[in-house]
Amino acid sequence: MSSLLRSEWRLFYIRVETYGGGVMLGGSTCRGGAWKVWTGLRAYLEDPIMVAEYVVYLQQNFCTSDMHHCHDTVAAHFPAMHDMAMEKFFIPTEICNQEPVCTGEDPPTKPPQ
Repeated sequence: MSSLLRSEWRLFYIRVETYGGGVMLGGSTCRGGAWKVWTGLRAYLEDPIMVAEYVVYLQQNFCTSDMHHCHDTVAAHFPAMHDMAMEKFFIPTEICNQEPVCTGEDPPTKPPQ
């Protein structure tokens, strides 16, 4: 996995925690609160102001002085890459349907052995 992609996923997890991704564990259902959280989170992550913030974050924390044209490349290509990744992988219904609260399973208490 490229460093740039790892940085995007780190940003994603930071935003999930900030936005309240843990709400899904609070007894919500996919038809109720949990699905609304994921849908709201998607809107938040696709907001042009947030995408611009991600670009600045990557420019400040990923690009180094040895990386010629890094700032310009991130600014030119990251927004489109982010949009494609969100369209392909961030589908609230599919994400929610994989969660124990929607499938009726008990949440795992420990990793599989």
